Amino acid sequence: MKLKILLLLQLIFFAVMGGWFYLNREKYIAEFWLETVPADPRDYISGTYNELRYAQESKAQECLSEIYDKKTYKYSAYLEFGPSEKKFELKDGGSGYFYEIKNCSFEKKEGKYWILTDISYKNSKIVPIFPHKFFLNENDERKNISSGKAAVKFRILKNKKLGLIDLKETKNENI
Repeated sequence: MKLKILLLLQLIFFAVMGGWFYLNREKYIAEFWLETVPADPRDYISGTYNELRYAQESKAQECLSEIYDKKTYKYSAYLEFGPSEKKFELKDGGSGYFYEIKNCSFEKKEGKYWILTDISYKNSKIVPIFPHKFFLNENDERKNISSGKAAVKFRILKNKKLGLIDLKETKNENI
């Protein structure tokens, strides 16, 4: 009898958890594409992923460095993204505009394209942290796309963090 109750409780737990995941699967604010710049190739020892670097990282670093007062350490910052003038075309069809950083702040900001990012300090410079590894299945043909030839699709999640959701090869190398 105790075993039946235990199995029933587990079944109820997983049904509730599955229902919660189902209802919250599309909870995001916006989607946009970021441009990549060339980076070191993937590390074959660490697994199957693409190492990505973004054109907007240096712009984010510059923006945050301008407003940083160096009196107190900050552990997170807000970055606002908006469409740029740079258009891209995907190899498998489709096109769009890359997004770029329009503004930054250490204070909480609201708006559709404001994201919350963690920051670190390197050589007394402030460095925003972006998702750099895109993990792939070993049989995925995207594993050979190099940074600099890729467009990366992000979602701004409800907690204002970036969620990396797709990687596509562009027709021209991003510079």
